[in-house]
Amino acid sequence: MSLSDPESSPRRSELRPAGKRQKTGLPDFNEPTALVTFVVGPNSTEFLIHKEVVCLYSDILRAAFNGNFTEGRTQTYRLEDTSEAAFRLFMQWLYCQKFTVLQTTPDDTNSLDGATEQAEDMALVELWILADKFGMPHLQNAAINSMQAICVDSIGLPVGTFRYLYENTGEDSLLRKYMVKLCVVSGFKGLFRRYSGFFPQEMLVDIAEEFTAEFRDADGAGIDIEDFYVST
Repeated sequence: MSLSDPESSPRRSELRPAGKRQKTGLPDFNEPTALVTFVVGPNSTEFLIHKEVVCLYSDILRAAFNGNFTEGRTQTYRLEDTSEAAFRLFMQWLYCQKFTVLQTTPDDTNSLDGATEQAEDMALVELWILADKFGMPHLQNAAINSMQAICVDSIGLPVGTFRYLYENTGEDSLLRKYMVKLCVVSGFKGLFRRYSGFFPQEMLVDIAEEFTAEFRDADGAGIDIEDFYVST
């Protein structure tokens, strides 16, 4: 029989290298009743999520819920330092691979008050940090894309998030670097004086370093020394 004969043709699975398992990127829901609980925020609000969905997108959570950790024994994960708003975005992304951002929704952009905008800014920063904790780079990138879309649309800076950001990330954090760059390229005269209370000292140092890197001029070239003469 020729290879074109269905009875003699090898299956595609037989042509894949041994040990290579095809991943669809979607849950199969083979165990639709298997749920895990996340206890979120200071009010200990409980969120139930299909275990398969959680484990599909995070190796860290898969290890936690399938191991001998407290999470594995109780099938419960506590997140006291994450807000309910951020976790709702997290949950939306797990099931839909996207989440709702009011500030980039055309029907809502003109009707949002400042408090709502600030709360959403904070939720996105918390979401990025939560995704970093769980080793979920695709979600981190989705979160930072939303932050950028908001900044482009509003020409504003999420200054209310800066202290939380610096308290919950390390010096090599890409989100820190992004916010610093955003301040350098989108800042305006009077920004740092007007909102001085929102900037952690460490962030101001990072911004100064970034400004220096952006505008350094070797050997003082480009400086007109007469600009600094005292009037006589």
